[in-house]
Amino acid sequence: MAADAPDISVIVCAYNRREGLLRACRALLRQDLPSDRFEIIVVDNNPTDSAVAVIEALAHESPGPFHGRPVRCLAERRPGKAFAMNTGIAAAYAGVIAFTDDDCEPRPDWLRAMLADFDDPSVGVVGGPVPSHFATEAQADPEWRFLARKFLGDYSLGDRKRELRAPESPLGCNMAARATALREVGGVSPLLGPAGERWGDHEDSDLAWRIAAAGYRVVYDPAAIVDHYPDAERLSRTVIRSRAAVIGRCGYIARQRLPVSGWRKCVRTLAFSAELAPRGLRWLLCAPSSRARFVAEFSLRCALGKLAAVWAPMPRPELAGDRTRDLAGDHKP
Repeated sequence: MAADAPDISVIVCAYNRREGLLRACRALLRQDLPSDRFEIIVVDNNPTDSAVAVIEALAHESPGPFHGRPVRCLAERRPGKAFAMNTGIAAAYAGVIAFTDDDCEPRPDWLRAMLADFDDPSVGVVGGPVPSHFATEAQADPEWRFLARKFLGDYSLGDRKRELRAPESPLGCNMAARATALREVGGVSPLLGPAGERWGDHEDSDLAWRIAAAGYRVVYDPAAIVDHYPDAERLSRTVIRSRAAVIGRCGYIARQRLPVSGWRKCVRTLAFSAELAPRGLRWLLCAPSSRARFVAEFSLRCALGKLAAVWAPMPRPELAGDRTRDLAGDHKP
């Protein structure tokens, strides 16, 4: 690592959210950390709204080149948040790499709080709270309010700093990791996470759990806060219902470290099938069209997704090796 490298690199993965990306970048430009201590990397993941245009707009509205803060915009044409994150990791100069999304707004002291936790060399990952904020119409509509609170609500693990152990993990929009740990585990798995218009999940949990398995600590810090502004289109039963099985499938893949034999798959099939009975019974006992029935249906669909994933191909070791080679490079400014 070069002597003049920043202390922390921030990666923002962008996908067709021009206004959200502007908000995220403005928040990063307002960080209270000195400008020479961090860099901003925007990874343009095949969007129709060019992230380059957003960066150029910011350059014109800020005095000087982003108040002296270095901002880079990279292109990753392979659709998938995991690919975009790995592109940012490979380009980052700092020893700590933070991640946020283009629908988020980090608080001004976010990076300072994150960096303080990495003074402990045993810490490999840090995450914090993610309060969610919704448009006025979503707050006024009882149905939207129910969906927002139940499925897209605040992420918080309390007001005390503590170590996390699986199944707990940080959210990817408010997470930082030691660069050496990221490269040691091979970066982010492209098996998980969203890709273009395809929904995906658990790329953040999987990454944190693999870093923990490599011997590092995962820490939750309530002082490192990122505000989240979910798209209004996500607040519908149709969208949430369609994502339930994907969440179950991705959750299973994230917990699965190595391919398993056929007899183990049979045992897991029986075990997961046993989960379906109580979940299905709860769904049957709820009043039709009720909110309770929809919650039960979501839980049932998640279990079905997990069951289907038992027999899905699991090429994790080969992919990890490829990612490790992709992430190795010249990390000098």
